[in-house]
Amino acid sequence: MVRIGEISIEGEARSSSSRLVRLRDRVMARNGSFVDDFNPYLRDVALWRAMKPPRSCVQVRAALLYEVVALAPIVIPLDWTLAGEHLIHRHLGTGFGFNHKNLSDAMSHLAALGVSGDDVCSVAEAVRCWTASNPTPLEIGTAGEHAGNVSTGWANADGAIAASGWMENHSVRDFAKVLRLGFKGIRAEIEALLESANIADADFPQKENFWLAALEVCDAGVLLGRLYAKKAVELARTVTGPADKRRLEQMAKTCERVPAEGARTFFEAVQALWFAHILTCGEDGINANSIGRLDQILWPYYEADLKTGRITRADALTIMDEFACKMYLDYDVQAIVLGGVDTAGRDAVNELTYVILDATEDAGLIRDLSIRSVSWVRPTLPTRLPH
Repeated sequence: MVRIGEISIEGEARSSSSRLVRLRDRVMARNGSFVDDFNPYLRDVALWRAMKPPRSCVQVRAALLYEVVALAPIVIPLDWTLAGEHLIHRHLGTGFGFNHKNLSDAMSHLAALGVSGDDVCSVAEAVRCWTASNPTPLEIGTAGEHAGNVSTGWANADGAIAASGWMENHSVRDFAKVLRLGFKGIRAEIEALLESANIADADFPQKENFWLAALEVCDAGVLLGRLYAKKAVELARTVTGPADKRRLEQMAKTCERVPAEGARTFFEAVQALWFAHILTCGEDGINANSIGRLDQILWPYYEADLKTGRITRADALTIMDEFACKMYLDYDVQAIVLGGVDTAGRDAVNELTYVILDATEDAGLIRDLSIRSVSWVRPTLPTRLPH
């Protein structure tokens, strides 16, 4: 029996277990961590709800994320100890996946989301207005004297250049802060800023606008954990096997704490990070949202658990094997970086660096994983740490 923090997985002495094989095969068959029975009009209805009452664009975007969390199906498949499925399918529609042009043929889907027949037209109108005023970012301008040095975009015959992008993706969020404070802690920071701000400052309206949106994002994070905790409790009452019952009860306990509160253990830290990743992917349809320096983010929790005897290296490897399966996408640019140096230029490679590498090998999935060299002069990896 391998112990994962307080979680017991019976009959799994090695990470190359039958459970890992089952998890890997399922995510590869589904092309990622997705809910199979996804309502294609979920984002339409979520946007309609987010636009009531009237809000600024950034506040609507934040409220949209909250409403997607509130409406998304909460599913906990067999065998998982980490909770959480992606909120949307990235292949659905275009942009945010709005399907308002087809609403007249979607009454059963809309009814499942709590939309009455009288509200169908208002849902369609809300999405039409939003997409008309907020198209996919595209900048077109006259090429200047330095245009020849631009390495991205393209130019047409008239000399105009264009570049497209999306502000949410190709980014790395401050996952370490979520693990440290939880979304409740971040919310408290924002509330303190609102309380202490001088409303006479010229830039106060812009700051307040952002802070109010940020509060909504924090609430979405808290809600996500709570919904999975509730689902795990419900399932724990229905299962007959003692191992499944313990797994679901521990999942409920973990999700009740994170990501609302700060993580205390390695397992809580991984669960909180995965929930935070789900949220950031939920903003833009899962596109190039990276994790960053995973071994550095998780190291304090792993080190503390080792010192107190709450975890072994084998436990951590099992957790990271499962995390590798959660991270799988057929389109995979969720970059993870390992190794390198710290802010003082010292070797930052630690035992968790190799645990994550071993998990990548165990899972055998396509991963966007990079290793930073300790030396800028001669890029070489340090000698492997002993198990």
